[in-house]
Amino acid sequence: MIAFNFIDKDINALNGQETVKQVLELMRKMDLTELPLLNGFQYSGMVTETELLKTGDPFSKVIELPVQSFEPVDQQCHFFEIWSRLLEARLSCIAVVNESKEYLGCIRQQSLVQFYKQTFALTDPGCIIVLSQRKLDYSLAKIASIVEEYDSVILSSFVTETSDLENILITIKLNRTDPQSIIQSLNRHDIEIVDVFSEENFSDTMKERFNMLMSYLNL
Repeated sequence: MIAFNFIDKDINALNGQETVKQVLELMRKMDLTELPLLNGFQYSGMVTETELLKTGDPFSKVIELPVQSFEPVDQQCHFFEIWSRLLEARLSCIAVVNESKEYLGCIRQQSLVQFYKQTFALTDPGCIIVLSQRKLDYSLAKIASIVEEYDSVILSSFVTETSDLENILITIKLNRTDPQSIIQSLNRHDIEIVDVFSEENFSDTMKERFNMLMSYLNL
């Protein structure tokens, strides 16, 4: 699957004339922490929830705020490259452009998670954990051994490179819905946890973001 096939047509791009309040409400409705900003048909960068929440005036125009210049992906990028870029930048969505750098749309992180679950690990219940290590330290056997200590198994895994080429991202699907004990053990072995995708994780994150946004919008 390539980037063009993952584009979510429901994600609204911004033109800069929207207010902080309007964009925060859009992000809440779409469950995103960034939205793309356009200059005509060209992608300019991402407006982030973090920057919006720093603004004291909910009626400020987005065009007046700092924009994060997260690199978009080309429409021909494969799933593995999109996944790596999105996770490395810690984004909830990533912009897609064509050969002329014109904006085509956005890909949700959640769409990639669902594709991975269905394609690489079928529909078995469990969670997905993304780890980061130096290439020289990587050992899938060691990671599997840690996981198996908690009566769990790795259903599927794959490795992608990061932009610095010294570190790698290891994505594993476990047959366990609550991975906290495994995460703590991986941390004790100095294996960095980049992200965790589980029902509990999504629920807690959504609740926290909702409360934070409501607190800001009610100022």
